[in-house]
Amino acid sequence: MANMSAQRPWVPPYSLMRLFEYDNELVLSPISDDTEPHTSISDKVDPTCVIDRVRGTMALKSDFKLPPLSLNPGVIILGVLGILEGLAGSYLYVITGHELMGILHGAKVYRLTSIRAFEVKNFTAKEKQSTAYQDDQLLLGMVNEVLSSPHLYFSYGCTLTTSSQMMPQTSKIDTLVGEACRRQPSRSRLRKLLWEAEDQNFVWNYHFASPLIAAGLHSFEPALETSEPALDTSEPALDTSEPALDTSEPALDTSEPGDVANEVHSEQIAIVRPLAGCGLKATGCSVALVRGSIPIYWQTPPSATQWKPTLQLVPGRDATEPFARHFRRLHEKYTGSVSCVNLIDQDGKEAPLYHAFHEHMDKLNKSDPGIANLTSFDFHHGCGNSSATYARGLATLLKQVDRYLLEQGVYTYEPWWTGGKPQVEAGHSKQLGVFRVNCVDCLDRTNVVLGFLARTALERYLQRIGVLRPAETLELNK
Repeated sequence: MANMSAQRPWVPPYSLMRLFEYDNELVLSPISDDTEPHTSISDKVDPTCVIDRVRGTMALKSDFKLPPLSLNPGVIILGVLGILEGLAGSYLYVITGHELMGILHGAKVYRLTSIRAFEVKNFTAKEKQSTAYQDDQLLLGMVNEVLSSPHLYFSYGCTLTTSSQMMPQTSKIDTLVGEACRRQPSRSRLRKLLWEAEDQNFVWNYHFASPLIAAGLHSFEPALETSEPALDTSEPALDTSEPALDTSEPALDTSEPGDVANEVHSEQIAIVRPLAGCGLKATGCSVALVRGSIPIYWQTPPSATQWKPTLQLVPGRDATEPFARHFRRLHEKYTGSVSCVNLIDQDGKEAPLYHAFHEHMDKLNKSDPGIANLTSFDFHHGCGNSSATYARGLATLLKQVDRYLLEQGVYTYEPWWTGGKPQVEAGHSKQLGVFRVNCVDCLDRTNVVLGFLARTALERYLQRIGVLRPAETLELNK
């Protein structure tokens, strides 16, 4: 963290607080924590957050008088997730436990291990007997179940919602914060700038946090993300654990960005920390990947119960414009062509989706040439069901998409302990474009191909910098 403060005046949210529960107020008081050092800014005294339990209002107060801890020690908390609005009242969710998972870009990354909900309104015994209050308890139980997932992560010192390549963008973060610091802002102002730099699509507690953010309480709010083991570092807040297949709603959302029912952005990060005297330099390598539902209107019959139900295109729904919006968004985000790999069967029940995907891509290439390309690979037919046929099938797929893999390159950078600057390595310091892989539910087939593409990109980079010999693979190097 000390090295990071030399690069930018990063102001983490409070990592340790006491929560005091009074009849008319909930009070959040920051505690000094040397393990997550804060940079020097103009705040001389950390303000206290006071939530009025009668009016439901929130405010920062620098002159709030707390009673002696011997009379009321409060509850130690590690952050605020946000406020859940129920039928009878609202509920403040806080972090009460976390587990250190590692260091990313110089900042500690934690896994959420325990939470607690506090009633904002001080309910009477009669109010607790109401139907609305009882319904709220059911809602709280469901939310608690979601938050008990072992794959929810956050960091006080960096954002997990953007890829490594996007994280150090001076135009979006450093310039804003640098200008703000010259005006000696408060901690809350700096946290506001950094919160706005988060990719809200990937912040799981975004709606939870909105009331506190609207009240200017950015310093109390870490952004919560979810991740799958070994590969993904961030995922969107919706449809990450369920397949894209929805039995009642189409698999394409017509909202402005052209969102799909299931979309996951992943990043593979590898950091080389060589032994002294070996002649290699420390380096980081990042590869971003996307998986997502086929961006057209399709569904299964609501009454479908079979293992592989019939897939239907939604009649009378034109997906041309949402399809284009979807790929324009990805093209802008990843500053390059979106290389689609479609793994569904090219005959049988999946054939209608196969043909519709190609038809829409042909339209897109006419209206917006260069934004995206499509490679179809029938995974079941090409890879079979044995390790030998898998290897042959993936080698065949690589021949089809290799030029896109080479054109995209990888993002390389100096690790945080060496300064964290992007590296220009063999003409590439940035990844230009992204692979977007899909099958029907974006699970098994997609997992195999995403992992294969990420591993291939990493192997080639390690070969180029001398960690692996030419043609040596990671499997041979185990």
